[in-house]
Amino acid sequence: MKKTLLSLAAMLLLAGGASAQTAKSAAVYTDKVDATPVSVVKKAKAPMMKEEESKYVALGFNGSENPSQSNGFPKWESASMVLSRLDNGVDVDFSEYAGYKIIGLQFAVTANLGEKAGAVAVVFESKTDQNGTELGSPYLVEDENYKVSAVENQQLILQWNGVAFAEPYEITGDEFAFLYGLAYEQVKGNGTTQEEFPFLTGVSTDTGVEGMFIAYGKPSSTYKEGMYTLNNPDDNSEKRCPCMQLILEKPNGATVILGLNGSDKPVAMQYFSLDGKKLSAPQKGINVVKMSDGTSKKVLVK
Repeated sequence: MKKTLLSLAAMLLLAGGASAQTAKSAAVYTDKVDATPVSVVKKAKAPMMKEEESKYVALGFNGSENPSQSNGFPKWESASMVLSRLDNGVDVDFSEYAGYKIIGLQFAVTANLGEKAGAVAVVFESKTDQNGTELGSPYLVEDENYKVSAVENQQLILQWNGVAFAEPYEITGDEFAFLYGLAYEQVKGNGTTQEEFPFLTGVSTDTGVEGMFIAYGKPSSTYKEGMYTLNNPDDNSEKRCPCMQLILEKPNGATVILGLNGSDKPVAMQYFSLDGKKLSAPQKGINVVKMSDGTSKKVLVK
């Protein structure tokens, strides 16, 4: 997954500077993105924010705290990532967060993300940084380090999740851009089941939002595989952003790897087969899992 992320990071960097420029320079997917209206009946804070909440802040576009629709790409030939991008001095002034540490990703989804899912974060140090610095993330396994929000009768019971990166990144304030989001396995279908619509979005009026809702894949045979912005900058209707933000730890905070319950519970970082072969993703059957505290255990993946 890392090779894919780095090649994608280079594509995003070459697409343009500021988010608004990215929307104009990159391919814009003008077809309607399938959406199902929902109403929020309960809001749960991200697990990483529960304990000692004052230590943490979320960095990302406004609107994703108030989701009203779920989005997916069942009719695309392929889709493997959903991302947001923040540009220094355009979407946010990074100097205001100098000394803060990027420690994880906060997100909410309405379906299982598959066996090769993971949190994505890439830091561009400068405009000439072609690859970016990737922050390592454990694979996402439902009920192990994330939970799915329930949708019943068009009502959403919202479950926020927080997953920690293997190593925190301290913000200098001089970075060029942050890229963050989720990699997942696309579920094919006809647009009628919740599994095809794992992502939640909310309306945002933030500067740059027209270019920051991004998907990587191939919409159809008429499109090439690559990066597509899903908010058309020439369309003045509602701009949407995914329900996900970077989790920052304030300066002088004690960094811990936080788990599903907002504690220092170890999380899965790497998977191996029983014969010791390193796996690129969890596989069905018994896997040996290396945890963030250095221990290992056997788990059954169904």
